[in-house]
Amino acid sequence: MRISVVVILAAGIAFGSGLTAAPLMGPKGGFSTLLFRLEYDPSKNCSKPIRPYGNDRYAWDSYKSDAAHYIRCMQEAAEADMSYASEVIADGYKEKVAEFRREVERGY
Repeated sequence: MRISVVVILAAGIAFGSGLTAAPLMGPKGGFSTLLFRLEYDPSKNCSKPIRPYGNDRYAWDSYKSDAAHYIRCMQEAAEADMSYASEVIADGYKEKVAEFRREVERGY
């Protein structure tokens, strides 16, 4: 499932407006661009389970468990990346505002 950056940024800004420093680690999901559209794939670091071929009950139970883990992994990656994106945006905004204020205070 791909999530547009607009959703990521909007959610990140809404939930993380008080954050101060971007984490040292980068995003957990995969970002890609196509023309002017930024796309996101949260499954980058998650292992997608392989559907069993037969009707073995143990194999299907294992598959269901692995599927639940896969979905949790993607959810955690998306949540971490929303937090990361909001922190990076907030830090960039604060940096540019401070830079502009210094420029105004210096004068010509």
